[in-house]
Amino acid sequence: MNPSWMWISVLVGFVCLTGCPTQEPDDDSAGDDDAADVVYTHLDASNHSCALAEDGSMTCWGYGSTVHDACSEYNQECGQAIAPEGTFVDVAVGRAHTCALDGEEQLQCWGWPSALTEDPPPGPYLDISAGMKHSCAILADGQVDCWGEGKSSCTVAPAGTFVQIDSNTYFNCGVRDDGEAVCWGTDLDGSLEPPPGPFVDVRVGWGQACAQREDGTLACWGAANQGSTVPPAGSFAHFSLGPYHGCAVRADATAVCWGSDEHGQTDLPPDDPAVFAYAAAGPVQSCFLRTDGSLVCYGCTDAYWGECDSP
Repeated sequence: MNPSWMWISVLVGFVCLTGCPTQEPDDDSAGDDDAADVVYTHLDASNHSCALAEDGSMTCWGYGSTVHDACSEYNQECGQAIAPEGTFVDVAVGRAHTCALDGEEQLQCWGWPSALTEDPPPGPYLDISAGMKHSCAILADGQVDCWGEGKSSCTVAPAGTFVQIDSNTYFNCGVRDDGEAVCWGTDLDGSLEPPPGPFVDVRVGWGQACAQREDGTLACWGAANQGSTVPPAGSFAHFSLGPYHGCAVRADATAVCWGSDEHGQTDLPPDDPAVFAYAAAGPVQSCFLRTDGSLVCYGCTDAYWGECDSP
């Protein structure tokens, strides 16, 4: 997560210095105007989504916005989309749990108990990621540590010095400091076999992964579900993978998605202006951080948990 979103904060800040509107709301409309004026700087998505505002506060929405009485192995509505109070600098959204790094460099995780069977290692951390029943982090020395009830060898991290990491249900991938992409966990049709690098970023879907080269182009591998391993040509500033689709933002701030459109998640409005800075793809939704710091989500044609109800 770290390689892409640092520049977004700068971009959003520049936009606000040059063109963000300011309002003096009356007492009756103060609450609505305050919500509209929130500027977000970071975003991550799975069955739920979470975004960080420029003041470090967190907002989440989607599946897990309540804690079900039967929260268990088979009912994953466990409050993972209930954002805690406090100030945060990074957030990683898993299938049914969330981990966030607070302003004191402490890692907090909450949600599905099956993903919280172990405490995270002591920080500080360079990057964090969340899968299904496990989480991973890059420690200060660049080594990766994973914990939880990982499927197969999801929690057995390889040696080496890493600069970026991403996780999903069955496997993880990371980028070493020499640009090599490395994956571990359960092999799904070649999901653990990335092509030669060098790469600067890697993202993991259900059975596929994609990595970004230094020139901004994408290379994908693994389970070729519904075109999810066939990214568009061109150079991109940021990209994200859902289980069966991906979305990316070009350098000119336009966005494109590919793969499954079962829930309308790749059907972006053709008349949308070039205003995108960051993408976050989930199972039924494609969410974006705009250059003005606002959020928008597409898809969710038959979703029931508010996955597209971004603030």
